[in-house]
Amino acid sequence: MRLQQAQKPLRAFARSRDGGTGVSEGLKSRAPAQGMIDSLSSSTRHRGPNPIDLEIGNHLLARRVAAGLSQTTLADSLGVTFQQVQKYEKGLNRLSAAHLLQLTRILNCTPNDFFNGLDAARKSKQKLFSQDDLKLLECCEGLDKPTRMAIAALARSLPRKR
Repeated sequence: MRLQQAQKPLRAFARSRDGGTGVSEGLKSRAPAQGMIDSLSSSTRHRGPNPIDLEIGNHLLARRVAAGLSQTTLADSLGVTFQQVQKYEKGLNRLSAAHLLQLTRILNCTPNDFFNGLDAARKSKQKLFSQDDLKLLECCEGLDKPTRMAIAALARSLPRKR
């Protein structure tokens, strides 16, 4: 009750300043500009993963599989969940600089290894790995090195499409 009584003079003061509309002058002048900003940002907003994040994720997946690490093992080394590693590999979440540095130490590579081919891929508008390539890599994930090498030799012996 006391709060309502205290608010009455404030409401009267606000009505006298805004002409009874309930919107102060400062908000009136900003409202159209905010509408323009909202319409611009919604029309230019990019949906889906960033192509560069996709490429870095593809490089991460290839490096992880080549090292013979599972997503869980890599996640434990990074201090994240395996779902987070999945998101990194799919390009849904961006790798921080700190995690990228940790990955270079874990996977025994350089930061440049994650960025190789990005310019060429961007220019040609092609991904470094197709979804089929990624599925094949994931199938080989738990295999020992001699088995992976045998599969690689088999793949090299198959005819290539032109």
